[in-house]
Amino acid sequence: MTNVGFVGVGLMGHGMAANLMAKGHDLKVIGHRNRAPIEDLVAKGASEVESYEALAHSGDVIFLCLSDSDVVESVIGDLKPHLRAGQCIVDATTSNPVSTQRLFEELRELGVAFVDAPITANPAAAELGKLTSLVGASDDVFHEVEPLIASYSTTVIHFGPTGMGHTAKLMNNFVTQSTGQLLALCYSVARQAGVDWKKLHQAMSGGAAKSGTFEKMVTPAIDGDFRGHEFSLANSWKDIRYFATFAESLGRKSVLVDGVEQSLKRINDAGIGDRFVSELLDPEVDAKLRD
Repeated sequence: MTNVGFVGVGLMGHGMAANLMAKGHDLKVIGHRNRAPIEDLVAKGASEVESYEALAHSGDVIFLCLSDSDVVESVIGDLKPHLRAGQCIVDATTSNPVSTQRLFEELRELGVAFVDAPITANPAAAELGKLTSLVGASDDVFHEVEPLIASYSTTVIHFGPTGMGHTAKLMNNFVTQSTGQLLALCYSVARQAGVDWKKLHQAMSGGAAKSGTFEKMVTPAIDGDFRGHEFSLANSWKDIRYFATFAESLGRKSVLVDGVEQSLKRINDAGIGDRFVSELLDPEVDAKLRD
């Protein structure tokens, strides 16, 4: 049994934390503005702590599943005065690899290991313990934390040292979030042109246009469910910005990346960043964006 702390028990974090606890680990969680997941975990045997100091003192391994690198940096800033040598922080957030490397260096000076382990899939998969985790860590630290990560993951891939998990996740999300924008535009134009959505879906399902994003986003929408791809447009834009910055640091500025980023900027500027990516297929949302 490992003493585990968890920060960020939201859409994805709740299932991850529940599975850690189900595998016999002692779980401490910190308060969240959404009380429902906290109360559910406490009812299942977790303990709630009131401060980052208490969380740091009680956890050998502390998991983070947050919205972005800025929040990760803020939380680690609150934890740092109370951390001790030998502890480990696992960041499951889709974060900026540059920030990740900086935090790794800062925590190493304290004798604290920092692992990046972003996740793919959706909240349902998190609840079932069927996520894929992309891990960056030294070999020895990876072997220590792999059993914990496997508590909520059916696939755990070690990409190399700290920072490589977040780097690989940006590649993944560039493809998935760009595909989301392509599908939204495609079906918006199809609607305007009078193309039968069900027939278009049938045609695309039988060819190379079919993908995981297509299945999550378009297939439910055919039956009127526009919430199949449970990923916010704000996070989509954030991930594309991270990818663009990282690619540019390698001298790989691209008009393709710029186009996706500008599309998501326009969407978020319209005030719908809290909506799911698949809600771009909702006729009301589509009409608002075309006005």
